[in-house]
Amino acid sequence: RELLGSAALLDSPLLTAPSLDTVPEKQVGLRRGLLHAVLRMRAGEEILTDLEETLGPVPAHHQQAYSMVSEIYGSTRMILACLPQDFVAQVASGAPGSDGQRSDLWQLLRPQREMRPLLGGPGYSEEQLTYLRALNFDLE
Repeated sequence: RELLGSAALLDSPLLTAPSLDTVPEKQVGLRRGLLHAVLRMRAGEEILTDLEETLGPVPAHHQQAYSMVSEIYGSTRMILACLPQDFVAQVASGAPGSDGQRSDLWQLLRPQREMRPLLGGPGYSEEQLTYLRALNFDLE
């Protein structure tokens, strides 16, 4: 409110919900899954409950996409894949392998990065979800 002033804020398009007609039918589950994954990282359970009550349940025929996207984008690998390359290098350096060379995390994250809709990817795939689940299983 300090930045825009209360009248400007109330008239702002930021406070209006987008029309459901603007979301392509095949992207409903994808977009809801992305929204849920991002909010789950930063918001409490009350916010997620409010989201569900406001938007309603995910339609049954979009539930699979929603669930897959929510799980994939909540994974550590996908979070790292969303970072710029120089940030990835600052956050992690690979351990030396049997050949003495350090692994290149940027290259290891390539499949997750290529899956992102922002980069022209499909947003999710069963293959990547299975891969990410296998990584978690190996760590437990």
